[in-house]
Amino acid sequence: MKAFERLAEQRIQEAIARGDLDDLPGKGRPVELEDLSLVPPDLRMAFKVMKNAGLLPEEMQIERQIAELQALRRKARTRPRRALIDRQLRQLLLEREIRRDHRKLSALRRRGGF
Repeated sequence: MKAFERLAEQRIQEAIARGDLDDLPGKGRPVELEDLSLVPPDLRMAFKVMKNAGLLPEEMQIERQIAELQALRRKARTRPRRALIDRQLRQLLLEREIRRDHRKLSALRRRGGF
């Protein structure tokens, strides 16, 4: 791995010397690092590639919807509105758990543990 790192560093330095990296977007600004700690390690690269392609995995869409519903629930003023949001929220939470269980089961099968 060290040889690959040295080669990559050498190529980067050569590109800098040629000025190939001068017009990149975000030049001179700090890199924004993503927190992928909540994404299972075996899915991080796939999620990153999908994000870079402008796609959002279904699991992340569900997480976003859950957060939006939780925010709406806090702002809801009437009991019927809260009840409607609660039903939608329960459905999404159940879907999230089913997907997690399915992913765990698939991983077990791949490893021959089930």
